[in-house]
Amino acid sequence: HAEFQYRAPSQWTSGMITMSDICLAPRSCDNFECPVGMHKKGEGIFGQSEERCCDWDLCKDMPGICEPSTMYAQGVNFSTKRGYDNTTCCRPITCPAKLCENM
Repeated sequence: HAEFQYRAPSQWTSGMITMSDICLAPRSCDNFECPVGMHKKGEGIFGQSEERCCDWDLCKDMPGICEPSTMYAQGVNFSTKRGYDNTTCCRPITCPAKLCENM
């Protein structure tokens, strides 16, 4: 099963649709919007679904992740884990319990 989109030329008439000298091409992922946590696989790929058009974001590829380093450390399996922010990729650095006992 393949989906096609009408590309050119734009000779549409009112009422019944009349097409001549049409060009049909597979639908491109170029205009597909990947959801949060995913990114486009690249240009020139055909499809209109997350499976065909998108790859999961990996924690290791996200700039500025687990920063500031005084508050976050890399989570378990950081280099292979799917994620896109400090909540999904990092573990918070907490104060030692004894620190609060002396207050």
